[in-house]
Amino acid sequence: MKPFLIVVAASLIVVSATVAAQQEPPANSLRWFESFDQNKDGFITPAEMEAAGAAEFARIDKDKSGGITIDEYLADSPDATDEEVRRIRNRFAVMDGRGDRNGVVSLAEFINFGKFVIEIADQNGDHDGRMSREEFVDSATATK
Repeated sequence: MKPFLIVVAASLIVVSATVAAQQEPPANSLRWFESFDQNKDGFITPAEMEAAGAAEFARIDKDKSGGITIDEYLADSPDATDEEVRRIRNRFAVMDGRGDRNGVVSLAEFINFGKFVIEIADQNGDHDGRMSREEFVDSATATK
């Protein structure tokens, strides 16, 4: 009986750790998902990424130069924690790095990055070319 109790206790510890690790991403990440899911069906498609991405880009590009600088990108999250600022800087570097690496993110780089996120997150087995909220949460919390 004692070995059985040890196995049960160990299993509960593993389950508890797994549940604790499956946290929701930050609220601003969930708001981002909701704003890009234009038809509110729980998925972001490449077409939604293009439309919502263009609007989001225009909103962030405060000086209307046609490019987003790191300062403009950071200004969009004034209450970000140090950890969030680190992630924002990393995301900006990846967006720019997938393009011309000039320190400014163009509309094309911004939208292409969004499509790349869909492609990476679409890992639930169906590879349907769209990102579900569940896939987004899984991908956003996996990088913590």
